[in-house]
Amino acid sequence: MKLLAFATTITCAAALFAGTVAATNAPAAANRATPKKATLTRDQRKALAQRNMMMRTGGFVMRPGTQLGKVVYVNGQKRVPQDVIEKQTALLSEILRVRIEVVPGEGAFVLKDVSQRKKALGANAVIFFADDPSLEDTMLVAPETGWAVVNFAAITRDSPDPARLQKRAIRETWRSFAHLLGAANSNEPKCVLRPVSSPGDLDDLFAECFCPEPLDKIVANLKAIGVESAEIKTYRQACIEGWAPAPTNEFQKAICEQVKADKERGPTNPITIPPPKK
Repeated sequence: MKLLAFATTITCAAALFAGTVAATNAPAAANRATPKKATLTRDQRKALAQRNMMMRTGGFVMRPGTQLGKVVYVNGQKRVPQDVIEKQTALLSEILRVRIEVVPGEGAFVLKDVSQRKKALGANAVIFFADDPSLEDTMLVAPETGWAVVNFAAITRDSPDPARLQKRAIRETWRSFAHLLGAANSNEPKCVLRPVSSPGDLDDLFAECFCPEPLDKIVANLKAIGVESAEIKTYRQACIEGWAPAPTNEFQKAICEQVKADKERGPTNPITIPPPKK
């Protein structure tokens, strides 16, 4: 990502979910001897840091009953490969920790069918990627009823080459999501929400994602329509709070047993309250 401030958020989110994956694939020998760091290669040091993190935390888990609702992209165009769009929605989902799906959607965009299709998908909000030459607009947004449409027939009228069209699709994936969730145009130079009045303006955008400025508004509007983010915590904290799933590896098993023992033993240094003075 070209936006440095937002790249930091993405890196943190990626590290968070990497921990979740690591929790499932952690090595069984959790207590073997640790070699000296000076003798390790870069990959070995990385593996050691990951192992130490797993020993301390057990990785990351999602609390049951969180990450409610979803936003659905209905991909009814074939000009851009679907995996290009899915990569962007996966990134959005990872950053915001909400459910975002991409489903195929053949046929022209028909306004009168929007509510029915949205209901059939079980979506709280829906974004249609259509390819309708009869529709002049490049993007339509109806936040009050929870839908938006990006018309690929309109954004390709100037015959962009495949690489340029792919860039436009990436930017419109982010722009349609943000505008549907109440984010307005931004004056920040490094933001995909800069004003756009023609398909060619998409090519001039510096960024391919929105800046941190609209995040609070997007999150608030997601919650207002019933889309809530996942609550992610370390396996150790989940054990302490009493909602951790069954352990899936030796690290989590050791943490589970330790937390259980600590609870049974009680506080080691309890606070003593002196009796009142007579």
